[in-house]
Amino acid sequence: MTQSTSSTHCDHIFSSGTLEDIQSPRVKGLERSISDIWERYCQTKKINQADMEMVDSFYYIFNKSDFSNWSKYSWPEQEKSMEAMKVYKSYQNRMERLISKSQYYHYIPLQYREINLEEIGVNRNFLSDSDYDEISSYAMMRKMLLAEGYYNSVDAISYAAYHGDKYNKMLPGIKVMLYKYHQNGKSSEEVVIIDNGVGQPVDKPSRESAMIRSIYSTYKRWISRKGVYYIGGYHLGLLKSKGDLHLFDNQGAVVRHMSYWEVFGTEEAIQQAQG
Repeated sequence: MTQSTSSTHCDHIFSSGTLEDIQSPRVKGLERSISDIWERYCQTKKINQADMEMVDSFYYIFNKSDFSNWSKYSWPEQEKSMEAMKVYKSYQNRMERLISKSQYYHYIPLQYREINLEEIGVNRNFLSDSDYDEISSYAMMRKMLLAEGYYNSVDAISYAAYHGDKYNKMLPGIKVMLYKYHQNGKSSEEVVIIDNGVGQPVDKPSRESAMIRSIYSTYKRWISRKGVYYIGGYHLGLLKSKGDLHLFDNQGAVVRHMSYWEVFGTEEAIQQAQG
């Protein structure tokens, strides 16, 4: 059973299900890496952290041995490992706890509140713009981002694990934060996922395309039998959730779910979102 512990109000969830020493050098290396990325992001976006009010946050740490030996894995071994990562219940459960604290949570239709990570990616009714009003669609986008952002981070971490020895000094992982941002008399609620992988901007084509499915299948079957499993991963990353992706050299990335008023942009929308 996965265990968690708290350090400055931030849980540490370990993918192996085993509680590790959060003071260990590799866990501290992860924390420093995530902190550095977040500082750079705030400087780039001119965000004053004093204007942030943290609602909830957690680290999700990949402490199994897979990524330590990633460059030695054949494609089938990588595939098997990646498939297992898609259904980590420990991330699902902690993500649900975080999103339940969002001011938009009660706008998520009941039938989608408990939907799991894989179902979010393949359920065609999820985020159907014609079926729900703006605020319900936005609330579901937030949940979608926590799934798509997770897959996007796994892709980036697998790439970093294959091409370097980055994780000799730190564990690979992500940090998820839900916070309120107060500025110029306005308040918005935002979610970010920060990872210490590495990647590049990729326009991921729709996985509904028969041509793309054929090309992707051929690539995996004949070209990429061995070597890095990284060509946009599951084709789920940031397709629908209106995620705002920022990359920072070889350090990692920040994915932010844009605020309600950024998505819909009207004064009425802002007032509705603020209650």
